[in-house]
Amino acid sequence: MYIMQPRLRDAKAITTEEIYTVRTRELLVYLLIATSILPPAFAQDVAAPAPARRSVAEREAAAAANASVRCNSITSYGEAQPTVDAPAPATPLPPRKPGATGSYPVPDAPMLPYQAVQTPPPPAGTKYVGVADVAVMPNSHLLVFQRSAINQLMEFDSDGKLLRSFADNIAAQAHGLRLDRHGNIWLTDIVCNTVMKLDQEGHVLMTIGTKGKTGTWDEASGQHVFNQPNDVAFGPKDDIWVVTGHGGSDPRVLHFDKNGKYITSWSMKHADGSNATIHSIVLDKKGDLYIADRTANQIIVMDQQGKRLSTIQMKNQVGGLFVDSKGGLWMAAGQDGMIFKLDWDGKVTGWTGSTGYGPNQYTEVHYIAVSPDLKTIYVADSLGDRLDKLQRTN
Repeated sequence: MYIMQPRLRDAKAITTEEIYTVRTRELLVYLLIATSILPPAFAQDVAAPAPARRSVAEREAAAAANASVRCNSITSYGEAQPTVDAPAPATPLPPRKPGATGSYPVPDAPMLPYQAVQTPPPPAGTKYVGVADVAVMPNSHLLVFQRSAINQLMEFDSDGKLLRSFADNIAAQAHGLRLDRHGNIWLTDIVCNTVMKLDQEGHVLMTIGTKGKTGTWDEASGQHVFNQPNDVAFGPKDDIWVVTGHGGSDPRVLHFDKNGKYITSWSMKHADGSNATIHSIVLDKKGDLYIADRTANQIIVMDQQGKRLSTIQMKNQVGGLFVDSKGGLWMAAGQDGMIFKLDWDGKVTGWTGSTGYGPNQYTEVHYIAVSPDLKTIYVADSLGDRLDKLQRTN
């Protein structure tokens, strides 16, 4: 493409008015070319003013509409699953340097005696996608819950051999995975806003929440809805605790009986009215609730009526909480890339891990699970699309 320039007869004789005329003609030529090449829609977009910033309510309404569409594609276990092309084989991730010294606090505590070992590989021809959570079964088998329509829930034996992939496409966005004392599998879906109880075969035994609907639970009006259920925990009588709020407007703790009947709930908004990401929950042996507020880097201790007993201010991001078979408390430090062993007052007694892509380095330690014998730690790195395995060295 070229643009013809007007032929000038005599540069010395050109007046200022003629120069302006030439420039005007050139501009018109450019405009004609642009309007003939650009699609009308694009031309309109260029000319259109920037859209006004949407309100929180408008953004949440749009998110709810998107969730409804996504949840309509979710199927129940046993139904014909959608045809999905297998993901491309894993490609090496670009090198990433660990965070600079001082970019996140390093605990004044001894290193935990664990080292990275061979990770259970994903099914042949696939790669891990958004590994959300992990759980270790009583027989030391590993469950992996990831953000992929296929191979969404997988079971590996203690040697890392894949035994089965089941419950495909059961969640629009996988988030939390827990096992109750009877061996049932519990999953949370923060897009479809449901908490699901599965048996060992993967059949859905109970669903709490209304799939594809978002809001605040209101028993009086029959509005049985969550707003981003992140995690679930269980009391000694098999009662159910759910924490919600992944940046949405209703961070909350909800309590249900073992049959999923609503008991009570309370808001976890901050004192200034700002929202909180209530990312995890566990119970201590007394039945008190330890609640992870990832936004504030806090572990909030409450009784079962919602009375705040204490607030433990952590220096690092509070991602996930885990109680091991001996009653010990662990913490996943999220995007700080570390794993902490804590006492029940929140003091760090040991740690491991850092940010990066190398062995025992992470983009986000989303959740962890520790084997019953305390010899193995499994790490779900959701942002790094990784599963990691650490083995005790002594």
